[in-house]
Amino acid sequence: MVKYSTHNRAGKLQYRQNHIHGNPYLRLLRHEVEALVRDKGGQDGLRKKKLQKELADINKEARKLKTRLKAIERRRAELMQELDK
Repeated sequence: MVKYSTHNRAGKLQYRQNHIHGNPYLRLLRHEVEALVRDKGGQDGLRKKKLQKELADINKEARKLKTRLKAIERRRAELMQELDK
């Protein structure tokens, strides 16, 4: 396990290097990343990004539900047609 160390470029981020299936990645501390984003883009920039992410998630879920509803309605129509015979 690699100890946390100060990010050498920004000087504000700590990270831990990990590997999954041979692929390296960095684990960052959320509050430090948010503080860096807030410093660079302001509080409104961070808030706007969070709102955009939430909206994207809701839109994605709505598309999935619409697709599921269409499949259910199609099956319902098939069953009703089958009952009418």
